[in-house]
Amino acid sequence: MPERVLRVLDRSWPILLVLAVALVTFGRSLSVYFLADDFGHAHYIQEIFNGDLNRLFACLTGNFMQVDTMAVYRPWFFLTLLSDFALYRSNSTGWQVTNLAHYLACCLFLYLLIRELTSYWGKRRSLAAALLSSMLFAASPLHCESVSWMGGRTDVICLTYYLAALYCTARFLKRRTATVWLFLGVIGFFLAIFTKEMAIGFPVVASVMALLFARTPGDFDALPDSSASGGSPRQPVTVAVSVESARGGLEPEPESKTLRETAPQSASSGLSLAPAVLPPARREQVAAALAVAVPAFAGAAVYMVIRFLALGTVGGGYKGGLGEGQLESIFSRFADLDTLKRIAFPFNHSIFGGAENQALYLGLIYAVLFALLVTRLLAGAWPRKWLLFLVCWLATAIAPIYQLYGLGFDLEGSRFLFFATAPLAVLLPVLLLSPLKRRSASGGEARDEIETPLSSRLFVVSCLALAVLVLGDMKIATRNNTAWLEAGRQSRALVEQLSGCLSAVPDGKRVALLGIPNDNAGAHIVLNGPTLGYMLSPPFTEVDLTSRLITFMPFSYGSPEKINQLAFRSALADPDVVGFYAWDRETRTLLPLALDRSSGRTAAEPIVIRGPGLFNSESSGEPVWGPGESGNGLAIEIAPLDIVPTRYDYLELEVPRAQCQDIKDGDFSLSFGARSFSTRATSVQPRGDGPALLRIPLSSFWSWYTAGKIESIALRFPPCSKLSPGNMRLIPAERLEPLIEVLDGRSNTSSRPGPFGSFRVSRAGDTRLRVRAPSGAESIELLVGKCNFLVESLRGEALEKGMGSTRKAGGAEAVFSLPRESFSGIGYYQIFARALDRDNGRIGELAGPLTLELRY
Repeated sequence: MPERVLRVLDRSWPILLVLAVALVTFGRSLSVYFLADDFGHAHYIQEIFNGDLNRLFACLTGNFMQVDTMAVYRPWFFLTLLSDFALYRSNSTGWQVTNLAHYLACCLFLYLLIRELTSYWGKRRSLAAALLSSMLFAASPLHCESVSWMGGRTDVICLTYYLAALYCTARFLKRRTATVWLFLGVIGFFLAIFTKEMAIGFPVVASVMALLFARTPGDFDALPDSSASGGSPRQPVTVAVSVESARGGLEPEPESKTLRETAPQSASSGLSLAPAVLPPARREQVAAALAVAVPAFAGAAVYMVIRFLALGTVGGGYKGGLGEGQLESIFSRFADLDTLKRIAFPFNHSIFGGAENQALYLGLIYAVLFALLVTRLLAGAWPRKWLLFLVCWLATAIAPIYQLYGLGFDLEGSRFLFFATAPLAVLLPVLLLSPLKRRSASGGEARDEIETPLSSRLFVVSCLALAVLVLGDMKIATRNNTAWLEAGRQSRALVEQLSGCLSAVPDGKRVALLGIPNDNAGAHIVLNGPTLGYMLSPPFTEVDLTSRLITFMPFSYGSPEKINQLAFRSALADPDVVGFYAWDRETRTLLPLALDRSSGRTAAEPIVIRGPGLFNSESSGEPVWGPGESGNGLAIEIAPLDIVPTRYDYLELEVPRAQCQDIKDGDFSLSFGARSFSTRATSVQPRGDGPALLRIPLSSFWSWYTAGKIESIALRFPPCSKLSPGNMRLIPAERLEPLIEVLDGRSNTSSRPGPFGSFRVSRAGDTRLRVRAPSGAESIELLVGKCNFLVESLRGEALEKGMGSTRKAGGAEAVFSLPRESFSGIGYYQIFARALDRDNGRIGELAGPLTLELRY
């Protein structure tokens, strides 16, 4: 074989091995269909190709796709989507090729960067560190969300250019006359930062890298040879400048004289008055750091100016209610040690369950690696400069995600940690494979390290342990990725099934859909109502089918088990809704539902459920409650029942007032129809000495309507020291909640909501709302939410902050007029109403949300 070919193979086989690991682990992702935000991206670009060039201009010069709940500027990311649409349209495989290609480039640049920065370690150690670092990164089980989801490509593309920029900067540091490398590094930084804001830490990381690795002399991260010096391997080296040399010039005295005279001089004369002079090597490092820092920070400043012009702010991220909810929980998320545990043991809980065997496997590998680290620590061989560099890199990777830090049980949100996985992948190989001792020499040329029997054995064992960790990560990542493969199948089937069903619906008529798959084991499918609308419009369907559908999903992000009850009850009463369907995940098909729709005409009478004294009596089958299955906390079961789910919405319980305080804010476990849910109760303290009332919402779960007739209900209370509930009742919402309707602008008839349950704010005149309160109400209070403060994403105090204004009217029925000026900006506004008695005390439950949409 020609010598030239052998040289090429010798240089390329590590790269080919890294790419092979990435392809084996994530190659199946090419089959994943569009998911979640992918549909919105493709629909937006479809409108551009249809001639709406204003969208193109707006996205390149302003907020990304004008998303209401975000403030981000990502023009380069948008151009990658635009090019994919131009090439592939609705062919998901083509889009996934772009994802995977960037991921391979990420792995490649990480290998090249570590190879470059460790070149002074000697070929063997440098090659091993770069190879194992990049393979650990390529096989990371935390990468499924970023690689398999097209919407997650922001982090992959951003990190690709970020690593390319660092690599170019490292090349410049080695050959500082070749300024083209620095120029290419700045260009890479701009492409990264215009893809996603995660790259904002590049100037800091690049500057620290220059300060630490500007020169690669033989004594970097190395210990003096103890046999040569005859002393401790950690003897300090002191450089001093005499007063005489300071007066006559800046020439330092010979090192041997300095070392001999420094101690006596310090003891006799105290502090020296000599000016501080940096050694030549240090001056060179500072100069190199400045050469890198000036253009990098200047580039960041230019970016901030452009960002401000585009968004009107240098900040950004999620805003509205979603942003408020994230900020509320920021401290608890950073204090959650389970996130760190899931980073170290990245098992998708829905895929692996307890994962005891796999956790044991990883634990044993970590134990071996820890033992090796301790051995190196005892040998005094810690690459301190590398540790400083990696800590800086990791800190700048975590800081931009302060709003989003965290990791769910099914590794939800792992894409936000994608940047951080790069320095984490480098950490162990660098700590374990750096040289134990180095030959003392000057200059920056690469030299082989001094090997001893101990260092050779540690090197081999460390490489083997890290290789086993790579294989383990590959296996875990492959299984984790099955969640995304199934999510793609669900998404593709949903588009096909709904397209066929809606194509047969007559014009002007609609069908309602329940059980829309929000996710599969943490893999996103349909996040909200608008996403479903994009799925049913070009380029995924021949014509726009959204007008023939109505759904009850959140408008942003919320519980996949819950629906908007107000919108659902409105659909039950709408004669133009000709059918109700539920999605069956097992068969990936639509199932028709036979629902009783008479509840919209007359409110059902409450059903009284007696206490346990009648549980074993010979009564005539009236529903009673009694002790349920044993376990943590009190559990009860209500039976026998034979109720129509569309006629009842709440379970009301009598609880002694003192005991109510202990459980009212806790989590209840509700079960019916072989399904269980976690929920909260609302509490009411009636006047007088009677018991408190707890109300558990039932119909807020879409499964309530798909279980057929309800034959029993099980309820487990939050942990408490003592609990003795009394009688209970099943109550329809009509007897507890006001009814909110949007009136047509030309008449007093109810308006028809859009496909996702929202009503458009009137262009001409006021938006009028009619509210009818249940019996006993003396007045009605209307609450208008702030723009994009959506109840699905708000909790606790953030929910109260989300209310923008209130209005009040006397009587049990009122019409409220909301002028256009009462809406502050484009987006969603949610309306709530509650009935009040003569003393302004609350009657029943808060009704809502009814969602208004402003788009002009």
